[in-house]
Amino acid sequence: CLWCVVYLRCITIANHVKVSLLCSKFKATPFKSVTIPRLELCASEFLSKLISKAVSSLNLKIDKTYLYSDSTIVLSWINTSSDLLKVFVSNKISRIQELMKDLSWHYVKTSENPADIISRGMTPQKLWDNSLWWNGPQFL
Repeated sequence: CLWCVVYLRCITIANHVKVSLLCSKFKATPFKSVTIPRLELCASEFLSKLISKAVSSLNLKIDKTYLYSDSTIVLSWINTSSDLLKVFVSNKISRIQELMKDLSWHYVKTSENPADIISRGMTPQKLWDNSLWWNGPQFL
């Protein structure tokens, strides 16, 4: 399964910071054997599409957009010229770069990645009480 989560971070006039879950989306993965790095790459493309739609639907001025992945392999692919990569990876990277022009990707520890807590399985009650899910990682 692929999960991605988008948070909105607002700073008030009084300089108070509020981070809230804006949207999340789930996509089933194919039954065929796919490597973990390729699944993580698909998740990054999925996140890029979701952020693109979410931002375009908001009637807000967005100053900065940050994207996070817990896959160092995917992060290295994103920072590599697509002509140096295999076709599948190259196509995904090109699509991500097209959707997220000039935005920077950052590493997030797996333990701080809210999308991963869902993929590991969680009861609705535990999710309801999970601050990481509703408010994102502390560093936001």
